[in-house]
Amino acid sequence: MNRYDFNGAWATMTRTTPQTCNSATTTQVLYNSGSQNTSGMINTSTGEITIPTDGLYLITAGVGFNGENTPVVSSYRWLQIYLNASVISSGAVVRANDASQSDTYLSDSNVWECSAGTVVSVSVHQNSGENGVTPFAAANGPFILGNVFTRFSVHQLHGKVM
Repeated sequence: MNRYDFNGAWATMTRTTPQTCNSATTTQVLYNSGSQNTSGMINTSTGEITIPTDGLYLITAGVGFNGENTPVVSSYRWLQIYLNASVISSGAVVRANDASQSDTYLSDSNVWECSAGTVVSVSVHQNSGENGVTPFAAANGPFILGNVFTRFSVHQLHGKVM
């Protein structure tokens, strides 16, 4: 059995501007602003968080999508959390049930044991048939919104003691 000692590393990132997410494409979310950043964990160029020390971490991600003008009926949107480019968790698959879809918000969170140097990232996927260019413009969408709902955080719960 492992014992843990708290050291408190944590980071929170947000997306401050819309980001294009083309149909039938997995897109890494480029969280471009860090509001909290202990231990130099965030990289606003890649939108990734790097784990500074071994331990248990709460990893939470959320993404807002704007609505579409003409989505494919039965289309999907989902969010995935990655550790070192491998999917560890998939959250909130949303299905469009008709020819119009309003804004949607996807989220996921999990607790994982991570090693120092592990890179955490978030990607989304959608298959609506539409490709985004300009937010909320006619015949364009969907977009990853740049707002309070598009957030990514990693909080160390406990540090591992050998």
